[in-house]
Amino acid sequence: NELLGQSPSEMIQKFRLERGADLLVAKAGTVSEIAYGVGFKSVSHFCRRFRARYGMSPSAYTAEIGARPER
Repeated sequence: NELLGQSPSEMIQKFRLERGADLLVAKAGTVSEIAYGVGFKSVSHFCRRFRARYGMSPSAYTAEIGARPER
């Protein structure tokens, strides 16, 4: 899509990763459960894409972001 600068599949993946990040912080399941729950067919693919987007593994993200105090 020229207006958003992303293809539809990139937009969907971005949404799935953002939802996954929210679920990780909420401790709504294991990394595997969340990866499959947001639509990834492979936990390793979820972890690779998550690291590419957020600069850290899902478990590191949970530890770092989940430990921050609420605002």
